[in-house]
Amino acid sequence: MATRRWLGNAVQITQVDTITVANTWATNDTVTMTINGKSIVLTIKTDTSTANVATAIKEIWNGDTQTGTGAHIASPTFADGGGNSIPEFKEITASVTGSVVTLKADTSGKPFVLTVTETTAGSGTATEATATAATGKHFWSDADNWSGSAVPVDSDVVVFQNGNVSAKYGLDQNGVSPASLYVYQSYTGEIGLPEINTDAAATPYREYRDRYLKISNSGDGVTATVQIGMGKGAGSKRLNIDLNTGRANVLVSGTGQRDQAGVPPLNLKGTHSSNTLTIRKGDVAVALEDGGSTTMATIRIGYDSHRASDAKLYAGPALTWSTLNMDGGEVEINSNGTTLSQVAGQATIQRAATLTTYTGRGGELRYNSTGTLATAKISADAVLDFSRDLQTKTVTNPVEVYGERARILDPFQLVGSLVVDLNEGAHVGQHDLGTNIRLTRGTPS
Repeated sequence: MATRRWLGNAVQITQVDTITVANTWATNDTVTMTINGKSIVLTIKTDTSTANVATAIKEIWNGDTQTGTGAHIASPTFADGGGNSIPEFKEITASVTGSVVTLKADTSGKPFVLTVTETTAGSGTATEATATAATGKHFWSDADNWSGSAVPVDSDVVVFQNGNVSAKYGLDQNGVSPASLYVYQSYTGEIGLPEINTDAAATPYREYRDRYLKISNSGDGVTATVQIGMGKGAGSKRLNIDLNTGRANVLVSGTGQRDQAGVPPLNLKGTHSSNTLTIRKGDVAVALEDGGSTTMATIRIGYDSHRASDAKLYAGPALTWSTLNMDGGEVEINSNGTTLSQVAGQATIQRAATLTTYTGRGGELRYNSTGTLATAKISADAVLDFSRDLQTKTVTNPVEVYGERARILDPFQLVGSLVVDLNEGAHVGQHDLGTNIRLTRGTPS
């Protein structure tokens, strides 16, 4: 076991790819170049020499005027700017020598992924190869970025502390299970990439490179400790961490501020059935994007100095969770869960999420979901609010109310079969259940 500190010291290396045109081409043969699911399709006409085909590839890539005599056609067309009209292609400049096209990234240390296919009547080929792979100070996978000149391996302790150099690329470390990952508040760089690439503000596109750091593997038998936000500092605005199939215990004591609306600075994924998450302070999302699968067995929400606002959690629809304990903070839940226990803070359940058991001893649960709430018990100054979104709702069992301060809000009678058991000092006047209510004396269940 070794401690590996992120340094971000590697030299920036520019990616260079080549397309070598060879053999016999004929009229109406095509070559297709694809990045991020977007393609340039070039159809060769009468000038079929390999040098002319290579020149045509260079010209359509850059959006140059055709110089050959073959009047080749393409989609997007030469008139529309060819590759210069596609943001992903615009990041790369083509040149040509003989029958070889050279594609060079405009930004040193920024990788691209290109595929080239051809359809020919004869033996014509267009062979793509990476002559120089991109690497540099933003690559997790570059040993020069780590103390000890080694990329982290199983059972290592990984530390991000101080500095602002982001880890953007080489993030798929599937199968590598560090014993722990520590990200301090003094680290203000980023780990991962945003969903929308805005490196060129005028030509944004949906990111196709790996966006999450993927670590941990259940086959290694390691339970990783992930701690975010220790110490002083502004913190990172983007930490995308995929715990993969391995087991992890995550503790969050701080994050940076959002730099994109609706996207918390810490985003977590992972599928192990025993993952845990504890948030004392910070802005966190689990399963932010729809789709896929994420599991958190136990989630705990606490606070540092401001009980109501220190901790925020967004739980996406792809999350499977069993137990959520709240002692403050603000939580939005969009997925089915088993047990929610609350003594403070505000929880909101949305979409068609279901909840098996709710116990409220304080705080507020806003039940905006059309999914079923099976069992609810409230006491102290807890509020169970069904009134927010005006969708009809289903509560399977009687809601158990204890004391004179706990309240149920359903003025529009959205829970059509609502039954309330008033226990130990509770009375009907403390609730807002709408008009024309029949109250029948009996023994609470």
